[in-house]
Amino acid sequence: MENKNPVDNTSEAYQLADSKIGYVLKEGILTKTFIAPVGMIAGIGVDMIKTPNFAPNSTEVVSNNFSAVFSNGTTVQILSDANTSYSEE
Repeated sequence: MENKNPVDNTSEAYQLADSKIGYVLKEGILTKTFIAPVGMIAGIGVDMIKTPNFAPNSTEVVSNNFSAVFSNGTTVQILSDANTSYSEE
């Protein structure tokens, strides 16, 4: 991993209910984003992040990807292209 400033994904489009700003490794890149607690799996804390997919040449969110975040900051995408008409709360 290169030592440089993190990608800043802290706009409202990345926010989830009960989330707080933190840092994750997303595709090997240090990223500052909103992280929401999910719970425990086999005694390991798991959080979640949301990554919006924007319409071409627009700021309109057309769908979202969701990734699990583990205690070491690594992420694994668990859902892609989720419909934005559903509430995340």
